[in-house]
Amino acid sequence: DEDDQTVVVEISSVLNGTESGEQQQTITILDDDAAPSVTLSVDIPSIAEAGGVAVLKAVLSEVSEKDVTVSLAFGGTATFGDDYSRSATSIVILAGQSFGTVTITAVQD
Repeated sequence: DEDDQTVVVEISSVLNGTESGEQQQTITILDDDAAPSVTLSVDIPSIAEAGGVAVLKAVLSEVSEKDVTVSLAFGGTATFGDDYSRSATSIVILAGQSFGTVTITAVQD
C-alpha cells in the first residue's frame, strides 16, 4: 500500500527547433494495492495486580509505505487509572514496519 506517485516530464533541450514556452507534463500512477489488514494479539492474557504488564501487538498482513494508526477502545470491568494504566490509546505502525505495541500495566488497589 502506497500513495499515488507522479512522473514529471519536461523538455530539457531541442535540436534543430525551439521549445514553444516551457513544456511540462505530469503523469499520475494510481496505487491499486489494498490496505493491509491488522491483527491484534496479547503476549500474556493474565497479569498480576501489583504491576503486571501485558503487551498488545498490532501486526500488519504486509508492510505499508504509509504510517498505519490502529485506534483502540478499552472496556471491561477494570477501571482505567484505578485498576490499570496504558501506554497509549492507539498503536502507530510506521511506514516500512510490520507491527507496533501498547502496554497495559496493572495497578495495585
